[in-house]
Amino acid sequence: MDDATVTMTTGRSWLDATSAPWRAGPRRELYFFALYRLLEAVLLVGLSFSPLGDQVIVLVSEQSAQIASIAYLLGAFALLLAAIRFRAAPATQVLVGIVLDMLVAGTAFFAMDGLEAGIAALLLVNVSSAALLLPPREALPVAALASLVVLAGLGLGANLWTEGILFAASYLGAALLMQSLRARMTEAERRVERQEADLADLARVNAMVLKRMSTGVLVVDGANRIRQRNDAAARLLGRVPEGVDQLLAISPELAQRLDDWRADGRDERHALQFGPESPPVIPRFVRFGSAGDDLTLVFLDDVSVVTRHAEQLTLNSLGRLSASIAHEIRNPLAAIRYAAELLGESPALVDEERRLVEIIRGQCGRMNGIVDNILLLARRERSRPERVELAGWVREWVAEFRATNQIGEDCVEVLVDREPLPAMVDPGQLRQVLWNLVQNARRYGRDETGRAHVSLYVRELEGARPAVEVIDTGPGIPHDRALLIFEPFQTSSDHSTGLGLYIARQLCEANLGRLDYVERPGGGACFRITLAAPGA
Repeated sequence: MDDATVTMTTGRSWLDATSAPWRAGPRRELYFFALYRLLEAVLLVGLSFSPLGDQVIVLVSEQSAQIASIAYLLGAFALLLAAIRFRAAPATQVLVGIVLDMLVAGTAFFAMDGLEAGIAALLLVNVSSAALLLPPREALPVAALASLVVLAGLGLGANLWTEGILFAASYLGAALLMQSLRARMTEAERRVERQEADLADLARVNAMVLKRMSTGVLVVDGANRIRQRNDAAARLLGRVPEGVDQLLAISPELAQRLDDWRADGRDERHALQFGPESPPVIPRFVRFGSAGDDLTLVFLDDVSVVTRHAEQLTLNSLGRLSASIAHEIRNPLAAIRYAAELLGESPALVDEERRLVEIIRGQCGRMNGIVDNILLLARRERSRPERVELAGWVREWVAEFRATNQIGEDCVEVLVDREPLPAMVDPGQLRQVLWNLVQNARRYGRDETGRAHVSLYVRELEGARPAVEVIDTGPGIPHDRALLIFEPFQTSSDHSTGLGLYIARQLCEANLGRLDYVERPGGGACFRITLAAPGA
């Protein structure tokens, strides 16, 4: 199971009917109310038609009593079906039902003699139930109307005014009590709904965090079956056949490590690998679930992530140390270069001495370039992207490059696939990246004639992303070396620090872009700068 699905409920509605209404909130109460009414109707039908009914009551109007009881039975059955099947508003069903109860009770008061107190008592339950399900503006009028019905039935019909007044007061009191209970139940239900919503939100957040964690997570049961795994675990495990969930079939070594940990708590810290293309991982085990669940959380820590993090920390420390050293070197280096300049202006120097002075000046320039790269690596400024029209900007940059650099017979040209092509980038940092790439192309990308032909190709990639490709016609870069060219201090030249391409890639990533080396089948090197489009 790769995805965790969480269903969030923000509230209940009386319209939330299901095929089993006794499990659906207020529908459940409505169902039992309708079932109770059906039992009342069956009781009245039995008293109206059974010969034994004469021993309990006297039918003043047998025909009226029988018609009323049959009608009540049919109405109660219809309301029960409505509570189970239909999505009509429950408040409407309650009102229809209580009106039916009062009509039948009123008929029974005058058609049956000796059952007045029983009918009034049965009606009290109906009124109380209706008051619990209805809002105050409907519940209190219903109780008042029921009070009038019972007063008319007991007082006028049987001359039982005292009982009628007591039952009428009971109806009103029950309605008020049920309204108070309803208010408390509603508030409690709202609190539960808020808690359910909070728990659902928390579960959704937990599922999202689990899914997107860089650490692989497996939930394994006591039989070593994988119950759940996140995306990182699926990536680390490699390609797993469909339907295979046994840990032993996926990784026997991991299954053995888990069994050993369960047996004696031994947690070996050496790495294991699930496949030739999978990174090495270190598993960690944690018990999970309640006392009756034998579940284990297996965390798979990607060793390569830890290694890259350690390398980055080392590089940062090295950068700060190098910057400090470079800063100390710059002052004496400037003095040496200045002294060499003054020495070179001396008329007393012979040709051999002038050649040595030129060597000193050249090596000072080389060292100054190394110092500049190290300081740039340590003190790189934050990018400030802005919207630029890429084709026009690259043309202006190439014109400026030609004017400020002696390119001789070399060719630096601009090719445009689409114009206008807007991009979001820090112009200063893009200028630095292009200068580095073009200078590398002029240095290493010369053809058989010794000339460098460099093309800056402005184009749009898939997904509407703008790009600039720096292409030369030189020998290109071997595949094994191309995998390492963006690593710091990786260089095949004695005159380079190996930081140029690393810094260029860092600058591109700071602008939400990429710098990649693209192999060309026809020869030559191609460095592609992919930038962010405005609004992306």
